[in-house]
Amino acid sequence: MTGIASGPPTRAKIPRELRRRSLRVAEAYPLPGGFVRVILTGPDLEGFESTGPTDHCKLVINDEGEHGRHYTPIPMPGAIAFDILTHGAGAVSRWAERLPIGDTVRVMGPRSSLEFPNNTSHLVLVGDAAAFPPLGRWLSHPSRTMRTDVVLHGPGGSYLEDREVATFREIPFDITGQALLDCIRSLTFTSGTYVWAGGEASSLIPLRRWLRTSAPAMKVDGYWKQGVADRDHHAPLDPEENE
Repeated sequence: MTGIASGPPTRAKIPRELRRRSLRVAEAYPLPGGFVRVILTGPDLEGFESTGPTDHCKLVINDEGEHGRHYTPIPMPGAIAFDILTHGAGAVSRWAERLPIGDTVRVMGPRSSLEFPNNTSHLVLVGDAAAFPPLGRWLSHPSRTMRTDVVLHGPGGSYLEDREVATFREIPFDITGQALLDCIRSLTFTSGTYVWAGGEASSLIPLRRWLRTSAPAMKVDGYWKQGVADRDHHAPLDPEENE
Protein backbone atom coordinates (compact mmCIF):
# COMPACT_ATOMS: atom_id res chain seq x y z
CA MET A 1 0.00 0.00 0.00
CA THR A 2 1.23 3.46 -0.86
CA GLY A 3 2.23 5.49 2.17
CA ILE A 4 -0.30 8.09 3.24
CA ALA A 5 0.92 11.62 2.56
CA SER A 6 -0.54 14.88 3.80
CA GLY A 7 -3.68 16.04 2.06
CA PRO A 8 -6.80 14.23 0.82
CA PRO A 9 -6.80 11.37 -1.70
CA THR A 10 -6.22 12.46 -5.29
CA ARG A 11 -6.50 10.76 -8.69
CA ALA A 12 -4.16 11.55 -11.59
CA LYS A 13 -5.75 11.93 -15.03
CA ILE A 14 -3.80 10.48 -17.95
CA PRO A 15 -4.88 11.48 -21.49
CA ARG A 16 -5.16 8.73 -24.09
CA GLU A 17 -5.09 8.73 -27.86
CA LEU A 18 -8.69 8.54 -29.02
CA ARG A 19 -8.75 5.99 -31.83
CA ARG A 20 -11.47 4.10 -33.64
CA ARG A 21 -10.71 0.39 -33.52
CA SER A 22 -12.35 -2.36 -35.55
CA LEU A 23 -12.35 -5.54 -33.45
CA ARG A 24 -13.76 -9.05 -33.66
CA VAL A 25 -15.74 -10.90 -31.00
CA ALA A 26 -13.49 -13.85 -30.16
CA GLU A 27 -15.51 -15.15 -27.20
CA ALA A 28 -18.86 -14.44 -25.55
CA TYR A 29 -20.37 -16.19 -22.53
CA PRO A 30 -22.78 -15.53 -19.65
CA LEU A 31 -21.59 -14.37 -16.23
CA PRO A 32 -23.42 -14.39 -12.89
CA GLY A 33 -25.76 -11.49 -12.17
CA GLY A 34 -27.25 -11.25 -15.67
CA PHE A 35 -24.10 -10.18 -17.52
CA VAL A 36 -22.50 -11.42 -20.74
CA ARG A 37 -18.74 -11.09 -21.22
CA VAL A 38 -17.75 -10.18 -24.78
CA ILE A 39 -14.03 -10.57 -25.53
CA LEU A 40 -12.63 -8.61 -28.47
CA THR A 41 -9.39 -9.11 -30.39
CA GLY A 42 -7.73 -7.82 -33.54
CA PRO A 43 -4.71 -5.94 -34.89
CA ASP A 44 -6.35 -2.60 -34.09
CA LEU A 45 -5.83 -3.30 -30.38
CA GLU A 46 -2.20 -2.29 -30.74
CA GLY A 47 -1.49 0.64 -28.43
CA PHE A 48 -4.68 0.25 -26.41
CA GLU A 49 -4.25 1.39 -22.79
CA SER A 50 -6.72 1.54 -19.93
CA THR A 51 -5.40 1.79 -16.38
CA GLY A 52 -8.17 3.61 -14.52
CA PRO A 53 -10.91 1.60 -12.76
CA THR A 54 -13.63 3.87 -14.16
CA ASP A 55 -12.37 4.16 -17.75
CA HIS A 56 -15.05 3.81 -20.40
CA CYS A 57 -15.14 3.12 -24.13
CA LYS A 58 -17.82 3.63 -26.72
CA LEU A 59 -18.92 0.29 -28.18
CA VAL A 60 -20.70 0.44 -31.56
CA ILE A 61 -22.34 -2.68 -32.95
CA ASN A 62 -23.24 -3.15 -36.59
CA ASP A 63 -26.96 -2.37 -36.41
CA GLU A 64 -26.51 0.90 -34.49
CA GLY A 65 -24.90 3.05 -37.20
CA GLU A 66 -22.57 5.39 -35.34
CA HIS A 67 -24.62 5.40 -32.15
CA GLY A 68 -23.05 3.32 -29.42
CA ARG A 69 -23.07 2.78 -25.66
CA HIS A 70 -20.33 3.37 -23.12
CA TYR A 71 -18.92 0.42 -21.19
CA THR A 72 -16.01 -0.26 -18.87
CA PRO A 73 -13.17 -2.04 -20.71
CA ILE A 74 -11.45 -4.97 -19.02
CA PRO A 75 -7.91 -5.30 -20.39
CA MET A 76 -6.65 -8.85 -21.04
CA PRO A 77 -3.50 -10.20 -22.68
CA GLY A 78 -4.03 -9.54 -26.38
CA ALA A 79 -7.69 -8.66 -25.89
CA ILE A 80 -10.21 -6.46 -24.13
CA ALA A 81 -13.54 -7.50 -22.66
CA PHE A 82 -16.82 -5.74 -21.96
CA ASP A 83 -19.24 -7.15 -19.40
CA ILE A 84 -22.69 -6.17 -20.67
CA LEU A 85 -25.74 -6.21 -18.43
CA THR A 86 -28.53 -8.00 -20.30
CA HIS A 87 -31.95 -6.66 -19.39
CA GLY A 88 -34.00 -7.41 -22.49
CA ALA A 89 -34.07 -3.81 -23.71
CA GLY A 90 -31.67 -1.93 -25.94
CA ALA A 91 -29.75 -2.98 -29.02
CA VAL A 92 -26.48 -3.82 -27.27
CA SER A 93 -28.20 -5.91 -24.60
CA ARG A 94 -30.07 -7.93 -27.23
CA TRP A 95 -26.88 -8.28 -29.26
CA ALA A 96 -24.90 -9.58 -26.28
CA GLU A 97 -27.64 -12.06 -25.34
CA ARG A 98 -27.17 -13.93 -28.61
CA LEU A 99 -23.45 -14.47 -27.83
CA PRO A 100 -22.26 -12.85 -31.08
CA ILE A 101 -18.97 -14.67 -31.65
CA GLY A 102 -17.42 -13.61 -34.95
CA ASP A 103 -19.14 -10.22 -35.18
CA THR A 104 -17.10 -7.12 -35.93
CA VAL A 105 -17.61 -4.05 -33.73
CA ARG A 106 -16.07 -0.61 -33.37
CA VAL A 107 -14.54 0.65 -30.14
CA MET A 108 -13.55 4.23 -29.34
CA GLY A 109 -11.73 5.29 -26.21
CA PRO A 110 -10.95 5.66 -23.49
CA ARG A 111 -10.28 9.39 -23.84
CA SER A 112 -8.37 9.34 -20.56
CA SER A 113 -7.66 7.24 -17.49
CA LEU A 114 -8.53 8.52 -14.03
CA GLU A 115 -6.05 6.54 -11.99
CA PHE A 116 -6.40 4.74 -8.68
CA PRO A 117 -6.28 7.34 -5.87
CA ASN A 118 -3.12 8.25 -3.99
CA ASN A 119 -3.01 9.10 -0.27
CA THR A 120 -5.74 6.53 0.37
CA SER A 121 -6.13 4.21 3.34
CA HIS A 122 -9.85 3.45 3.00
CA LEU A 123 -12.05 2.92 -0.06
CA VAL A 124 -15.82 3.16 -0.13
CA LEU A 125 -17.27 1.81 -3.39
CA VAL A 126 -20.97 2.12 -4.27
CA GLY A 127 -22.92 0.96 -7.28
CA ASP A 128 -25.99 -0.60 -8.81
CA ALA A 129 -25.74 -3.28 -11.51
CA ALA A 130 -24.77 -0.79 -14.23
CA ALA A 131 -21.67 0.07 -12.19
CA PHE A 132 -20.64 -3.47 -11.24
CA PRO A 133 -17.98 -3.79 -14.01
CA PRO A 134 -16.05 -0.72 -12.76
CA LEU A 135 -16.51 -2.00 -9.21
CA GLY A 136 -14.82 -5.19 -10.38
CA ARG A 137 -11.90 -3.17 -11.73
CA TRP A 138 -11.60 -1.25 -8.46
CA LEU A 139 -11.45 -4.51 -6.51
CA SER A 140 -8.94 -6.20 -8.84
CA HIS A 141 -6.54 -3.25 -8.98
CA PRO A 142 -3.02 -4.50 -8.08
CA SER A 143 -2.38 -1.68 -5.59
CA ARG A 144 -5.76 -2.01 -3.86
CA THR A 145 -4.71 -3.43 -0.50
CA MET A 146 -6.40 -1.03 1.91
CA ARG A 147 -9.62 -1.42 3.90
CA THR A 148 -12.55 -1.41 1.50
CA ASP A 149 -16.30 -1.14 2.00
CA VAL A 150 -18.57 -2.03 -0.93
CA VAL A 151 -22.28 -1.15 -1.06
CA LEU A 152 -24.31 -2.91 -3.75
CA HIS A 153 -27.50 -1.04 -4.61
CA GLY A 154 -30.02 -3.54 -5.92
CA PRO A 155 -29.83 -7.00 -7.54
CA GLY A 156 -27.09 -8.69 -9.57
CA GLY A 157 -24.44 -8.79 -6.87
CA SER A 158 -23.45 -12.37 -7.73
CA TYR A 159 -21.42 -10.79 -10.56
CA LEU A 160 -18.86 -9.79 -7.91
CA GLU A 161 -18.03 -13.26 -6.62
CA ASP A 162 -14.77 -12.56 -4.77
CA ARG A 163 -16.11 -11.31 -1.43
CA GLU A 164 -12.93 -11.79 0.61
CA VAL A 165 -11.24 -8.60 -0.61
CA ALA A 166 -13.74 -6.21 0.99
CA THR A 167 -16.68 -5.82 3.37
CA PHE A 168 -19.86 -6.08 1.31
CA ARG A 169 -23.28 -4.63 2.10
CA GLU A 170 -26.30 -5.21 -0.12
CA ILE A 171 -29.41 -3.03 0.00
CA PRO A 172 -32.59 -3.10 -2.12
CA PHE A 173 -32.70 -0.62 -4.98
CA ASP A 174 -34.38 2.62 -3.91
CA ILE A 175 -34.86 5.34 -6.53
CA THR A 176 -35.11 8.01 -3.80
CA GLY A 177 -31.56 7.24 -2.69
CA GLN A 178 -32.48 7.46 1.00
CA ALA A 179 -31.59 3.86 1.87
CA LEU A 180 -28.28 4.27 0.08
CA LEU A 181 -27.50 7.48 1.94
CA ASP A 182 -28.42 5.91 5.29
CA CYS A 183 -26.07 2.99 4.59
CA ILE A 184 -23.12 5.22 3.69
CA ARG A 185 -23.71 7.50 6.67
CA SER A 186 -23.31 4.48 8.95
CA LEU A 187 -19.69 4.03 7.82
CA THR A 188 -16.72 5.62 9.56
CA PHE A 189 -14.61 7.87 7.34
CA THR A 190 -11.00 8.85 7.94
CA SER A 191 -8.80 11.53 6.39
CA GLY A 192 -7.66 8.87 3.89
CA THR A 193 -11.16 7.80 2.76
CA TYR A 194 -11.98 7.97 -0.93
CA VAL A 195 -15.58 7.35 -2.07
CA TRP A 196 -16.59 6.32 -5.57
CA ALA A 197 -20.23 5.79 -6.49
CA GLY A 198 -21.87 4.95 -9.81
CA GLY A 199 -25.35 4.05 -10.97
CA GLU A 200 -28.79 5.55 -11.48
CA ALA A 201 -28.33 9.32 -11.48
CA SER A 202 -31.37 10.40 -9.48
CA SER A 203 -30.75 7.90 -6.69
CA LEU A 204 -27.22 9.23 -6.24
CA ILE A 205 -28.13 12.90 -5.79
CA PRO A 206 -28.78 12.76 -2.00
CA LEU A 207 -25.53 10.82 -1.50
CA ARG A 208 -23.50 13.26 -3.56
CA ARG A 209 -24.90 16.26 -1.71
CA TRP A 210 -23.96 14.69 1.62
CA LEU A 211 -20.51 13.56 0.46
CA ARG A 212 -19.57 17.04 -0.72
CA THR A 213 -19.30 18.14 2.92
CA SER A 214 -18.58 14.80 4.61
CA ALA A 215 -15.96 12.92 2.55
CA PRO A 216 -12.29 13.91 2.15
CA ALA A 217 -12.49 13.03 -1.56
CA MET A 218 -15.13 11.50 -3.79
CA LYS A 219 -16.42 10.98 -7.33
CA VAL A 220 -20.05 10.19 -8.18
CA ASP A 221 -20.96 9.08 -11.72
CA GLY A 222 -24.48 8.85 -13.13
CA TYR A 223 -24.43 5.82 -15.45
CA TRP A 224 -28.13 5.89 -16.34
CA LYS A 225 -31.38 7.60 -15.39
CA GLN A 226 -34.71 5.93 -14.88
CA GLY A 227 -37.17 6.88 -17.62
CA VAL A 228 -34.51 8.48 -19.82
CA ALA A 229 -33.25 6.54 -22.85
CA ASP A 230 -29.68 7.08 -24.06
CA ARG A 231 -28.74 9.48 -21.26
CA ASP A 232 -25.60 11.47 -22.01
CA HIS A 233 -23.03 10.19 -19.51
CA HIS A 234 -21.52 13.70 -19.45
CA ALA A 235 -24.81 15.25 -18.31
CA PRO A 236 -24.77 16.82 -14.82
CA LEU A 237 -25.78 14.41 -12.08
CA ASP A 238 -27.55 17.11 -10.08
CA PRO A 239 -28.99 19.99 -12.17
CA GLU A 240 -29.33 22.14 -9.02
CA GLU A 241 -25.58 22.19 -8.40
CA ASN A 242 -22.65 23.48 -10.42
CA GLU A 243 -20.58 20.50 -11.61
